[in-house]
Amino acid sequence: MTDEMQAKFVKICTTLHETTKRDILRNYTSKQNDYNELVQNLQRQLTKAIREARQHERSERHELTAEDWEREYKLIINHPKVIRIEVDPYEEIIYVHTRKLYCTHPDTKQIYEIVEFKIIVPLKSGIPRWINQTRRVEIKEKGWRMHHPHIFNDKACLGTATGLFPKLLGNYEFAAAVSMAIEFVESVNINDEAGRYITRFPEVDKKGRLKELKTYELPEDDDTF
Repeated sequence: MTDEMQAKFVKICTTLHETTKRDILRNYTSKQNDYNELVQNLQRQLTKAIREARQHERSERHELTAEDWEREYKLIINHPKVIRIEVDPYEEIIYVHTRKLYCTHPDTKQIYEIVEFKIIVPLKSGIPRWINQTRRVEIKEKGWRMHHPHIFNDKACLGTATGLFPKLLGNYEFAAAVSMAIEFVESVNINDEAGRYITRFPEVDKKGRLKELKTYELPEDDDTF
């Protein structure tokens, strides 16, 4: 299964890279003056603009090959907190399944169990999505169902990380994007209103055991974002 997923990953990356090269050959001159405007637009446009700029620089140095994509894949699958990867060649995305993830309160140092995630990483453009596959924490007074203090209802509040994902994806740094997506789950900003609700997640004691469970557990048939 790992070899099959790796082959799909390499094929998608190779196709995306070749498509970008063809677009640049046709449009680079006319688009050269548009980069500043592109990076201020939507995340997809930003990712495309960065790729075009990097490809132009790379053309005189190192041409990306299947070996580069295999290396990226292995970096992802060998991440200590990644269990497995699914590759969707039609949607051009990968599903990264994680081990249990935890988050530490920066002031009290209390550790909270966030649990296993499916991270949806778009290889072509955009930003990742996060799905907690174990539980939702219900904040009734706000009408929120949290996957994480900064991931609830239908959106993730990325803060300063908003522009970093398009940059990494634009540079084809997929492994770095996955690593950052995992780090995002393992961090919290308690100065943010939503971040203060980290205390609603289950606490873990010094032996790694859960204390009183005070969350909404995810039904088996609930796969909503």
